[in-house]
Amino acid sequence: MSKVLSWTLRTLSVLCLGLGICGPAMSAQDGGSYLAADYFITTPGHGVKYDISDSANDFHDSVWVVSQAHDSSWDFVFTMNGLTLSSSIGGTLARNMGGLTLTVMPAGAPIGNQAKFFWLICLPTSFASVQAWEYFSTLYSITAVGNMEVGGQNFNDCVRIDIDTTSASLGSYLEGTGYYILARGIGLVKSEFTRASDASTVSYTYFDHGQQPLHTITGTILQDCEPLSNVCVQLHNAAWGIRDVTDNDGRFSIQAYGLEIVVRPGYDSNDDGALDVFLGEFALHNVTQDMDTSLGLGEICPQNVEEIHNAAWRNAAQNSIWNPWYKFGIYASRSLAVKHPEVYLQADAVWFEQIVTVYGGWQGEYLHRDRLNDDHYSTDVWTHIIDSFRYETQHDGSEFKWADFHWTDHRLNATAQQDFYDDDAVLHPWLDLRLPMLWNALKGLEWKAPYQSLAEALYFQLRDEEQPVYLLLTDAGRGYVTTAALLYDPLTGDSISKDSIQGNTVLVMDQESVWYPLMERDDRSADAGLQAVVAAYCTEGATPNLNSFEMSVISELAEGTRLESPRDRDLAVVFASRFGNERSWRAQPIRNLTGFLMPERYAECGDRGTDQTYEITAIDMTIADMANRLSPAAAVLAGTAQAQWDASIESALEAMAETYRTWFRRPDNNLVYGEYPHIWLPHLDDKAISGVGNCFVEASAMGAAIALADMPDSDVWVANWWNGSGGHVIAGAYRDNEAATVSNGIEVYAQGPLWGGDQGTLSLAVVYSPARGFMNTGHTCNGYCFEPLAYPFVNLNCDKTVEFLDAMASLEPGCTVATGHPNDVAAMSISNYLEYIEAGSPTCQPFLLLPEADEDLDGIADEVEGDDDPDHDGLPNWRDVDSDGDGLLDSDEGVDDVDSDGLPNYLDLDSDNDGASDHQELLYGSDPYDAADSPPMPLVLWPLILLFLAFSAREIHVLSTPSGGRSSRGSWGSRGCFRVGERGRRS
Repeated sequence: MSKVLSWTLRTLSVLCLGLGICGPAMSAQDGGSYLAADYFITTPGHGVKYDISDSANDFHDSVWVVSQAHDSSWDFVFTMNGLTLSSSIGGTLARNMGGLTLTVMPAGAPIGNQAKFFWLICLPTSFASVQAWEYFSTLYSITAVGNMEVGGQNFNDCVRIDIDTTSASLGSYLEGTGYYILARGIGLVKSEFTRASDASTVSYTYFDHGQQPLHTITGTILQDCEPLSNVCVQLHNAAWGIRDVTDNDGRFSIQAYGLEIVVRPGYDSNDDGALDVFLGEFALHNVTQDMDTSLGLGEICPQNVEEIHNAAWRNAAQNSIWNPWYKFGIYASRSLAVKHPEVYLQADAVWFEQIVTVYGGWQGEYLHRDRLNDDHYSTDVWTHIIDSFRYETQHDGSEFKWADFHWTDHRLNATAQQDFYDDDAVLHPWLDLRLPMLWNALKGLEWKAPYQSLAEALYFQLRDEEQPVYLLLTDAGRGYVTTAALLYDPLTGDSISKDSIQGNTVLVMDQESVWYPLMERDDRSADAGLQAVVAAYCTEGATPNLNSFEMSVISELAEGTRLESPRDRDLAVVFASRFGNERSWRAQPIRNLTGFLMPERYAECGDRGTDQTYEITAIDMTIADMANRLSPAAAVLAGTAQAQWDASIESALEAMAETYRTWFRRPDNNLVYGEYPHIWLPHLDDKAISGVGNCFVEASAMGAAIALADMPDSDVWVANWWNGSGGHVIAGAYRDNEAATVSNGIEVYAQGPLWGGDQGTLSLAVVYSPARGFMNTGHTCNGYCFEPLAYPFVNLNCDKTVEFLDAMASLEPGCTVATGHPNDVAAMSISNYLEYIEAGSPTCQPFLLLPEADEDLDGIADEVEGDDDPDHDGLPNWRDVDSDGDGLLDSDEGVDDVDSDGLPNYLDLDSDNDGASDHQELLYGSDPYDAADSPPMPLVLWPLILLFLAFSAREIHVLSTPSGGRSSRGSWGSRGCFRVGERGRRS
């Protein structure tokens, strides 16, 4: 039943109530001195926050239950909104049933099974201190219990309702025993329910309550960048009012009470108040003021720098939930808006504890400033570092030492992170607050470093002295460090008091333990030191003040950046460490950390210092692209390209290059490079701080910005070319009969990147297309360690690999492919290369990164679903999230065929062939994939039930995923841009 338990169901008691085929029976004294209205507060805006947990499916959520204004025949309507629950429930204060007048909740759409336990709440409008009754075979008894403490707060005049549903035939999920505690003037404050079938428990525990503010939510509904008119926008799924209809500009305005608000757009074709075509749901979290928002369905086409930047974040947040590579892209950006920020300390610990303070040459690297040409850099710094790796020359006196750290220079030039960006950049106060890679931050031009980075530097200096230490970060972008006894300000080095902290402390961590209320991280129970620090310097539950856009994506980021396994954590550390450039494997600690990505290559190379395998470089190139899209600087570059795109691709890239030159050109030559050992792969945010870079860095930054510009009919590529004496990485785009390439971020050519103009002669090692994926055909520039790559390394299956190569050939018919090593290059035409790989038996999918084409985002490839429309709803299967129209999502039904009738479940109206349709089983609660679990009710009653549902206009639909997470997802668009897809949901 575990799969069925994620569906939206109506309890059998509610169906019986509507049909009038069963009713209540009194078994104790009537009347009394208590009134339900005192314990069941329905004043609009009254809200109670709960912690809800369910041991059956490891569910946990914090949920606000708020009474909303409405226009319906029901006495009250509640919304229940959290990270995973988004429900609305309605009821009546006084319903006469067989002589007993009850306060009950028989209506609504409880999304997530825990919400359905509100439907079991029932009490007489007037009751005695001890009373019992029966309601649809459910036994109730109520007892006055006086004062109680719940959730750390004392409540007066409480009553306890004991409940027994074991004889109610409600299905295993709702059959059991439990109790509710209601407090006068508050409402429900505690609930515990134990299932009879498996002893699993559901609990509601009071957390907070109060009168919620009334907010006006205005916005625009867009479909593929175009405003949608005549769309109903409302809070609820059912016919309860509180709606607006979008005008010709797609604009709407509604009002709602509360901090957690869910907006639902859709169509109401029969104008009965209930959505019969449901376009999606948009959760607005921590709403503290009136807000104006843009709600996009389908493809997002931003029109200015702010919209470009928001679209990049929205796509990353939504896609991270189901595609782990978006998650790693967010960690590679080093934004603090992640579930596990301690990863950044772990990543930097590799540098400071295993590399720069161990191997020689790094003090010279630290002291080399401002990117300027220095004749001594190569011999004194670069060669020294590489030789120390090659020969394991350690502790020779030239390693980085905290004793020689230039605290005075850094403190004089410390600055806020936003000061590193162009004035046109749009920065969100928390999403765009990074904990930059510390080594790069300490290389800042003119000794500049962000405030929070200096705090991290002090953290590692004290840690190097073997002191217990924690890093504190505030919502003002400041950082502080505390040991067991003292709190330090890194800008002075002095110990300070709590009162001297600038801003509210919202994050405390070391490399293992975290206190971070925004992301619901609290490791205090396992770390006494963390517990003491939070008690001394923090306010319980403190979170940063998010703007309206940040609130709209923070729940997806909390879920999507969760690290589920040790491998997840190691990958996040790798990408946050920037260990992505060609010479990374010359350092043994980096080989040890990244070797698990390619264990065969690691075994092949052993511990010999060598260039990193290009398979890992290809992966890092893609992750760098995702991270660079989140940079505020990338949005500015994309905006400059958009303004010139109609003229030509060359004009657009020239405008972008001019901006890049303005930012980064060195005063001593015409380059934007900055010297650094090619061990780590700096991103665009790194470059904004220190100016370091090479062709790989510039191409990654430019490729991301071109993709962000998201221009119609453009095809973006990044390619590594070989010109006989060395390699070069460039980025560019194709459109119709034109193409252009930008080299080193500043030189623009009227040739596409797959040919490279005068930059190269044949494609080597890595070719990347944001719309398709990547391919590489060689190993490294250092060929002594690895055998030649027999078949291409790609993140695609065999058919997609052929399409990838065909696309290259169609764009550049003269393009050639390089295999082997630069000192022994074998060049082939693409047609010959295709013949070569198709003649063998290559494994074409060793490291999947991007999904197959899947327009409706249901996990089933478009080519599998096809163009049929079996439910006759006007949507072909490849665009229909419920292809057979049975109320169950294709993504949850899948392609299995449990009854072996030749129809996969997502196309089979009776998947288990038990005579009851999947839709009937959905309504009743039996398992549609288990023939032994069928509805016991005679099927002749189903038409009556469906008739009842139609009359009551109470819709039933699926809004949850099997994992309990949000079901909004995104995919890569066909033009090298992200495609955002809100799953359509229908009644």
